[in-house]
Amino acid sequence: MTERIMAVTGGEAVSRILAGLLDELLMNESGAVAALNIAHLHNYRVALRRARVIVSQYKEVMPADDAALFLSELRWLGQVTSQLRDTDVYLASIKEYEGWLPDELKSFFLPFQEYLLRNRENAHEKFTAAITDARYTLFISALSILRM
Repeated sequence: MTERIMAVTGGEAVSRILAGLLDELLMNESGAVAALNIAHLHNYRVALRRARVIVSQYKEVMPADDAALFLSELRWLGQVTSQLRDTDVYLASIKEYEGWLPDELKSFFLPFQEYLLRNRENAHEKFTAAITDARYTLFISALSILRM
């Protein structure tokens, strides 16, 4: 079997990679919004980080305005999702943390858990607001152009 290898430019390769990472973002977006499983948010953030690394490392093969826009918006989305991710991690480990305490102190752990739940709710509202904002829509549209 012979494979035909097509030569692509650096810019085309970066565009293809970013288009694939956009697919990852969109595939996990609704699950992250619905809070179905923390894996959706994790996978969403992994795609964000990978896209940010690609743009950072290969910005010289992209139009300067696109690279600046993508870096700015990827940084923004990373910040928007950080608190939600951190809270999810703590909540997922709450039983383990509780197990580290002697029985007589476990009841003192409840306010911390309640704080985390409130914090998660606030962080989730910020995330949902961000991805329903016009800024997000414009960013996704800009990334979608790379598929063409």
